[in-house]
Amino acid sequence: MFKKFCVSLFVLSNSLTLCSSPCNATKRTDSRKRAVVRFLNDWLVRKDIPAALRSFHRKSFTYVSVIDRCAREDYITDADQGNPTAIEAGVRKFLTAGSSHIKGHSLDNILFLVSHDVPEQSAYLSKLRKIAFNEPTRDRYFLMLLSSVKQSFSSKDDWDEFEKRYDLKNAFVSVIQYRVLNENHRYGDDVVVMMLWVRLGASWGIVFVTVPSCSA
Repeated sequence: MFKKFCVSLFVLSNSLTLCSSPCNATKRTDSRKRAVVRFLNDWLVRKDIPAALRSFHRKSFTYVSVIDRCAREDYITDADQGNPTAIEAGVRKFLTAGSSHIKGHSLDNILFLVSHDVPEQSAYLSKLRKIAFNEPTRDRYFLMLLSSVKQSFSSKDDWDEFEKRYDLKNAFVSVIQYRVLNENHRYGDDVVVMMLWVRLGASWGIVFVTVPSCSA
């Protein structure tokens, strides 16, 4: 009995040793992907705006430029500069508007980046696919290093403002596309949203939101 137990223990020990490296590798998920998926579920699926706001870097609420000028007109005014309460309220309104009348109830059917049904921004998204460090076809969103984005697009000076405020060494960009339906929940517009993420302690925080088609 004791011999059989030792043999079983030896087999188990070897199987754990063989599994430890690949198994742990499969269990480990990129912290950047975890942060993005958590935010997208809070924002678009559960529509829990207070939870979605917690994905933003607290410092971002001290600058009106947390939302790109073209997209922030209805949410934040230049007079709000230096007023974190007003700026956070504007971001809250932006997130609320962005999660209203969307098509789908889960990330799989809300985000359709890999669908053939992408009437706008397709060339833009195709360019992102070439520099994405994740698997957009599987994930249904794009993740790119900021350095890759700056090298691929000509508007490099747009990031200067953020380089003065944050450590962008490991910064990355997330891009999603989804459909916002009209009031009858029939037809609507396709929206592409880009967000800049910087390290926030052991996690990540959003510091900038833009709608590329708006500022194009």
